[in-house]
Amino acid sequence: MTGKIWVCSDAGINIIDPKTNTNLTLQKKEGLLSDYNSMVFQSESGKIIVGGEEGISIFDKEETSITNVSVKNGLSRPLFMT
Repeated sequence: MTGKIWVCSDAGINIIDPKTNTNLTLQKKEGLLSDYNSMVFQSESGKIIVGGEEGISIFDKEETSITNVSVKNGLSRPLFMT
């Protein structure tokens, strides 16, 4: 997803592609833990890590899947923000 802009908001994550002038929104209904997110970054392995009020969502763009980590499966606290 090189060249795309990832924006956190209280309505999910917006992925803006300036080359194609398109905008994709990922929200809770698409699999994120929460619509309210405050940080997003790309890991060394290329996965997109999203942190928000319920925990961490890991977006694997190769598999187009989302894995969530919360207090239910080992996160020490639900609020993960920078």
